[in-house]
Amino acid sequence: MRHNPASILFVALSLLVGGCKVSIGSDATGDTGGNTAGTTDSAAVAIDSVEFLRDNGGQPGEPITTLSPSDQKFHILAKLNHIERNLKVRLVWNAVDTTAGKNIEIAAADFEGLAANQVTGEFSLPRDWPVGAYRLDIFLNGVLTKTVPMMVQ
Repeated sequence: MRHNPASILFVALSLLVGGCKVSIGSDATGDTGGNTAGTTDSAAVAIDSVEFLRDNGGQPGEPITTLSPSDQKFHILAKLNHIERNLKVRLVWNAVDTTAGKNIEIAAADFEGLAANQVTGEFSLPRDWPVGAYRLDIFLNGVLTKTVPMMVQ
């Protein structure tokens, strides 16, 4: 079963640079601390951690390890190993094995940032999520860098 792209809303990623909420960015304070260590082209950017977060009135809330079908909106936060210049990010949310079908790409989005050490995203569905296994694929600079499973139960 293929979902109508209009029925699943992938809301823009949020970038925090200099305290402005835009799409991909620096730490939650927007402060890079003037630290440019690890930003050379020879240092490979990697993902240190990924969290799924419950929605709290349109803002990221508490971390979660599973989603319930009624969690129609949720957020992700991926922290990078260093500040990366000219970062290109692609997020792909997949239904791996759900009551709605198997191996379905639900949403994908591409973003670029001038300098970033974290990536945030928000996913929503106007109805309950089908129960089953999902996967978030995170690509940094064109390379699949992290795959994160998530269950809806």
